[in-house]
Amino acid sequence: DTVRRRRAWTKQEVVAALKAAKKAGRHLADSAVRREAPALYGAAVRLFGTFTAARYAAKIPWKPRAARSR
Repeated sequence: DTVRRRRAWTKQEVVAALKAAKKAGRHLADSAVRREAPALYGAAVRLFGTFTAARYAAKIPWKPRAARSR
């Protein structure tokens, strides 16, 4: 049996991956990235504190959706 190691991301790699995802037309909502690229999401939160801060560092404009009323 082999043990998988966690990839050692750097801030620059996270920013580059986010920019590449944006260029590829991927949706960059927190929930979408958490579902589609959990390693990237985890690294972003670990290195930047929040996923929003990582998006900001990558200079990706983001407008959160308005909260739904019930």
